[in-house]
Amino acid sequence: MYNWCDTFRWGESEERRVINIMRIIKPELEFKSTGGKDQPDGECKLGGVEIKSYSTWYYKPCLETKSMVSNKKSLWITDTSIKLLIVNHEGWLHLYNCDKLRYHIEEGTFPIFYSDVSQGNGTSKRMKFITLRDMSTKSGHLERDEAIEYDNLRWDCSLITDKCPYITSLNIDALNL
Repeated sequence: MYNWCDTFRWGESEERRVINIMRIIKPELEFKSTGGKDQPDGECKLGGVEIKSYSTWYYKPCLETKSMVSNKKSLWITDTSIKLLIVNHEGWLHLYNCDKLRYHIEEGTFPIFYSDVSQGNGTSKRMKFITLRDMSTKSGHLERDEAIEYDNLRWDCSLITDKCPYITSLNIDALNL
């Protein structure tokens, strides 16, 4: 059974793991963990870092942007000191420029959708998301086993030609870190 507290702890440990991986891959950017409620998950020479770790296969790559219950926007949208968003999904790290993501959210570039997200205690929270897949190279539905080797192409925002927020994807499973 899903337990929100366990998922939260898993997310925190994944944040530390991602920061450690980025320290190895990009030592010149001097990544460090910060964390805490309503604070970036980390920092580097670029600025604040927000990490989104997904424990399940996302058929439709997306990013949460707002809780419809509290009307609170995601921290990476409201805190302009956050410059780098890292999505940790199925052995890949997908990196985005937050200034460019915020620009495209403001412009309405990304398709949006709403979904009820389980909170693990029998309740759910209505959330607003932007869809990255619809703006990427591989925009159709793919099952996990057919897409894992090129998951980056489902997250690359390649259809955005002006101020594309996508930086790169790193297949961390292939790096054997």
